[in-house]
Amino acid sequence: ATAFELDRYSLDPGIGHRLSGLRYQQYVRKSFYADDEEVCRLFDPATGKTLAFKSHKRLSSTQALVLLSAVRDDQRGGGLGFIADDYYFNHFLEKGVMRLTTSCSAEHRIIMQHLIGNLRMRVRATSAILRKIYPAHNPPSPTP
Repeated sequence: ATAFELDRYSLDPGIGHRLSGLRYQQYVRKSFYADDEEVCRLFDPATGKTLAFKSHKRLSSTQALVLLSAVRDDQRGGGLGFIADDYYFNHFLEKGVMRLTTSCSAEHRIIMQHLIGNLRMRVRATSAILRKIYPAHNPPSPTP
């Protein structure tokens, strides 16, 4: 299983969860080394295991763009993501970030309600991403 289930890579049967998961691992690793990116994590002090994380890119001294965020699969559904968000948003405020931009799939209705209702974020733009997933078999040969 993966924390990213609704993205176009995980949903494409030609790519699948394993390859999609490797893609996201590389994406997060890049944030550890990029000068303008940071990874924040919430971890279990007894085991050191990461329970939730959020990566972001600083756009300016007062603006940041959330790149990825997730909660461990075995920790989902208990409100840990909401608790982690409180820490993350306080971290951003301490660093002087006054404008935080993120995107969220409409499939994540609970997260959308949290971002808008609890964290008082505003919807500034909406978009629809259309995709077609082609079958994994070979296309038919042209007829003579």
